[in-house]
Amino acid sequence: MKPAILSQDDLKELLRHPHRSLGKGAQGTVYLVKYKGVDCCLKLASRQQDPERFLYEGEVLKKLKGAGGAPRLLGATENEGRRLGLLTTFCGDDTFMQLSRVARTDDEMLDAFVQLCRGVHKVHARGYVHNDIKANNVVVRRDAHDGRVHVSLIDYGLAQRTGVPLLSHVRTYNRLAWMAPEVYQCAPCRPSMDVYSLGHLLKEILAQCKGSYPSLQEMAQRAMAVLPKHRPSLKVLTKTLERCLLPHHPATSPSLKTRLRSLFATVGKVFCIKKNNSEIFY
Repeated sequence: MKPAILSQDDLKELLRHPHRSLGKGAQGTVYLVKYKGVDCCLKLASRQQDPERFLYEGEVLKKLKGAGGAPRLLGATENEGRRLGLLTTFCGDDTFMQLSRVARTDDEMLDAFVQLCRGVHKVHARGYVHNDIKANNVVVRRDAHDGRVHVSLIDYGLAQRTGVPLLSHVRTYNRLAWMAPEVYQCAPCRPSMDVYSLGHLLKEILAQCKGSYPSLQEMAQRAMAVLPKHRPSLKVLTKTLERCLLPHHPATSPSLKTRLRSLFATVGKVFCIKKNNSEIFY
């Protein structure tokens, strides 16, 4: 469905109905609003925000088409409007900042991170680097129907095409801990930049886990190597986590009690079949 063009009156109407603020950042404020009876996100640009840069996020979302759990663009204002806004689908309230509250076990927390890695891979496949992967840009929710934890990567305001630098001038101050150092050197955007951010986030998640995972700690450290060539690929990072989860994941490794119960059930069925066949012949 083609995104709608939002007028200034549309923005007023969206904000007239009951709503609440979901968060505020450098680019603007995000509100939870009702659009056609459904919860949606309305992002309003701050006054000092560059109009073209703000609306660029909408163009990125249109091209991603929901890849990696990205929000889908429902509408956007035009550049000449007094107030600039982007209307997107609502992914959820909680972020990785509340991951330990949403996920009940270490396995669920690490599985959520694996989902994030797979989602980032899909974003890269569309030709974009996110450049701002951090805890409050990853939405996590538990599905009411299947009970599973689901993840969505949001906020594509700093996303850039692969091979294009994010910054036009070298910056030596106000560097953010989760962003790769080469971003500030005006290097062309590469997937390895997101790997660095994922390494930083993985360290934060491991700090919340009850168990100890030395191999994952080492992988997180490697992902944050200063030189991009020393970082693992996103595929290697994901596979390492999947191998770590495999022996513990309930979906792939049932408990001994579960396996015995299944075995006894099978033996019981075979016994009944043989007994019934014997009765037929007699």
